[in-house]
Amino acid sequence: MRNIFISLCLLLMLSGFSLAQDEELTPYEIALERIEEAKMIGATDLDLSQLTLAEVPPEVGGLTNLQTLNLSYNNLESLPPEIGNLSNLQTLEARVNWLLELPPEIGNLVNLQKLL
Repeated sequence: MRNIFISLCLLLMLSGFSLAQDEELTPYEIALERIEEAKMIGATDLDLSQLTLAEVPPEVGGLTNLQTLNLSYNNLESLPPEIGNLSNLQTLEARVNWLLELPPEIGNLVNLQKLL
């Protein structure tokens, strides 16, 4: 009986260990979660800074209420064209990235006042 109990405890511990590994999210997945949460609450600000993102999920384009988007301190080389859908965006922060150019759709941001 004792061996069964020990085996069961070991099995539960190992199961918990693998679950903990599955819960570790990539920077992209963290960004997607933040985007989804922002969409659900109709957020006007979104902070995706310091995630080491290599790319911004295109789903960000669905956040038409956004007024401020912070993408600073990532590893971005480009921005998705969907960025042009953010018609209410006033501030776009993208400091300390590897951006070489901006997508033409950036011209759609008619309310943009600050590009940092």
